[in-house]
Amino acid sequence: MRLLVWRALLAAGLALALVLAIQLGQQVLECQAVLGAPQNPWQAMRPEQEDLVMMGTDYVEYHCGKAMPHIFVGGVPLSCTTLMHVMLDAHLEAWSKSRGEKLRLDEASVTDQALEATMQAFILEVIAKHGQPAGILCNKDPFTLKSSVCLSRLFPNSKSLLMQLVLHPRCSLKLILNFLGITWSDAVLHYEDLIGKPGGVSLFKIEQSTVQVIKPVNLEALIKKTGHIPADMM
Repeated sequence: MRLLVWRALLAAGLALALVLAIQLGQQVLECQAVLGAPQNPWQAMRPEQEDLVMMGTDYVEYHCGKAMPHIFVGGVPLSCTTLMHVMLDAHLEAWSKSRGEKLRLDEASVTDQALEATMQAFILEVIAKHGQPAGILCNKDPFTLKSSVCLSRLFPNSKSLLMQLVLHPRCSLKLILNFLGITWSDAVLHYEDLIGKPGGVSLFKIEQSTVQVIKPVNLEALIKKTGHIPADMM
């Protein structure tokens, strides 16, 4: 009698285990079908490539992605990069490791592609949410110049500027806007009228050059440097 009971219990246990194994196998197959079973290890941890969607004050959706136009304004400090920033901001269309560590990252499948995609997403998020949404994103940082090669790779449609803005503002701006593919607007010459206004130009109060760019274009800063630059640098 006891032998029959044990046999019945054993058969029931085997049947239950078989049913659970079949269900588990089906779930694994469904997950693989959903995930597409990527062959490359880094593809599983690749950041999302969808565009960042921003809503403007005009209730228009702006889709921000790596393929959209970007403007990077760079140079040395106090070289009119802030002036270039506020002029472009006034335009309606624009707004502006060690080898051992590298080996460890590679072994963890954190490849250059994954790092660049993450860096790209981070930079895009910062620039897009720094001001009002626009069709062209503009970033001003004097030290952008040091990373120009990397930025050109991360944002292939971006453009960099080098200008003589203070001496010839209208001529320089026409060349710059033509280079950027942006239509001319007189607002870029009268940026000071839009500073601090809704949808206008935003500035940091603690930035050293803010005091100067709230005024119209002038030679005050340039004159202060006259006679103080060594001859071997001219």
